[in-house]
Amino acid sequence: MLSNSRFNPAPGLADFWNEFRRPNPYRWPILVLSIMQVAVILYWAMGTTVYKDPERPTITYITTVDPARSDAEIT
Repeated sequence: MLSNSRFNPAPGLADFWNEFRRPNPYRWPILVLSIMQVAVILYWAMGTTVYKDPERPTITYITTVDPARSDAEIT
């Protein structure tokens, strides 16, 4: 069933291998440039450091102090 599926990569890989084996003077330079592009992008992406935002501090208000206290009670 899988061999009849349109998502089977085997025919595509076989076609690529047949085209790649044919003598072509630009085959190796194109392959090297293709690999270099992917390598440079991966090198750049892995070298990037991303820091997450720090957690916001939680503020706890003192609610047990009498709001009508005098200055003498504060000191």
